[in-house]
Amino acid sequence: MTKKHMLELLVSAALLSCAASLSTAGTTAPSLQLQSMERVAHTLRSTTGAGSVSIGVVFDGKTFSGHYANHDARNVQANDATLFEIGSISKVFAGSLVALAVVDGKIALDDDMRKYLEGDYPNLQFKGQPIRIRNLLTHKTGIDVPFPDTRDIRLNFPPHDFIAQKNLLDGRYTKNDFFKELAAASVTALPGTRFKYGALGPELCAAILEKVYGKSYDSLLQEFVLGPAGMTATRLRLAPGQRLATGYNADGRGMDPLSSNLWGASKFLKSTMGDLISFATFELASRHRAVLESQRLIDPDGQMAYFWETEKNSAGWNYVKDGGSNGTSSIVKILPARGIGIVIVVNQSDVNTGTQVGVALAALERELLELPIGDVGTKMTTSLP
Repeated sequence: MTKKHMLELLVSAALLSCAASLSTAGTTAPSLQLQSMERVAHTLRSTTGAGSVSIGVVFDGKTFSGHYANHDARNVQANDATLFEIGSISKVFAGSLVALAVVDGKIALDDDMRKYLEGDYPNLQFKGQPIRIRNLLTHKTGIDVPFPDTRDIRLNFPPHDFIAQKNLLDGRYTKNDFFKELAAASVTALPGTRFKYGALGPELCAAILEKVYGKSYDSLLQEFVLGPAGMTATRLRLAPGQRLATGYNADGRGMDPLSSNLWGASKFLKSTMGDLISFATFELASRHRAVLESQRLIDPDGQMAYFWETEKNSAGWNYVKDGGSNGTSSIVKILPARGIGIVIVVNQSDVNTGTQVGVALAALERELLELPIGDVGTKMTTSLP
C-alpha cells in the first residue's frame, strides 16, 4: 500500500404507531425519504411477519435511518448501533481488498490462483486451464462441491435441521480442513463458464491476501476498508463489550450466531446500520482507484464485479449484495450515478424473508428515484419505541 493510496482512502416508524419519535437536522416533519422508508418497512413487516426492520438510505449526500419494530416480547428496539450479522455481504469487503491488491500490483486478475498457495495443487485445473483470480471473484471456479462439504448433512438430516447441522460443521471446520478439501477437489467445468455460489472464492481470496500483504485478513480489513470507511463497530469477531442482536427464524425461534474458523471473508462480519450507511457513503463518494476497481465488471459472460452483483440501467451500473445469517436477512445496493445507497436489515431469516427483502429494496429504489434533490438537512433518524 503506497502513501498515495492511503491518502486517497482516508479522503440513517412504521405507520402502525402514532408515537414515532423523530430527530432531524432543522425540521420536525418526516422527509419524503423517511416517508418512503416507512411505507416500505410497513409492507415488509406485513409480508414476512418479521419483528424488526431497519432501513438506511444515502440520498444526495444526506443520510437517513429508520428502525421499525413490533411491540411483542421477542423484540428489542433496534438503533443505528445495533450489531448484527451481515452474512454474505461480507464478500464484497473481501472484493474491496482484492481490488486494492490489483491496484497495488500485488496480484493480477488472470493470475493462476495456485501461484499464491503453498503446494502444487495439480487438480485445480480443467484441461490445462487453471482457476484464475477473477474466477474466485465471480464464483466460477468450476468446482461444484461446497466448502465445507455439506452433502452428508443434506443426505442424512431433514431440511429443517440443515442450518443447525451446518453451524455445527462450521464450528469444527478448520483452515487445514479447507486446504485438504481443496487438494481433493475436482474441477468439473472450464473455469469462468459455470456459476456456483459459495464460500470457496472469498475464503481463498482472504488466504491469498494474507500471503501477498504479509498481514492477517482481519488487520487488512481494518486498515484498508473499515478504517477509511469510518466503520468503527464492524468486526469479524466481537470486541469486548460488544453484543450481537438475536436473529429469528420464521417461527419466531431465536437462532444461534454463525460459526467459522476460516478467514471469515464469506459470511462472518458483524456490523451496524450506522456502519453500513458509512460503507454505502464511502462507495458512493470515494474516488480511490481501489473502490472504482472493485466496482468494475470483471465477468465478460455475466454481471459480476468484485463479488458485487451488478445491473445496468439508463443511469449506468448499479451494485447489490444480499446477506443471510441464521437469523438475519440484509441487503445493500449502491447506485453511483444517482448518488443513492440503500441498506435493509430484518431480524429474521428464511427463504420468504430473503425474497421479500429484495422486493422491498426494489420498491424503495423506485420511490427514491422519483424524489427531488435537496429538500432536507444532513441526517435524519426515526424509530418506534
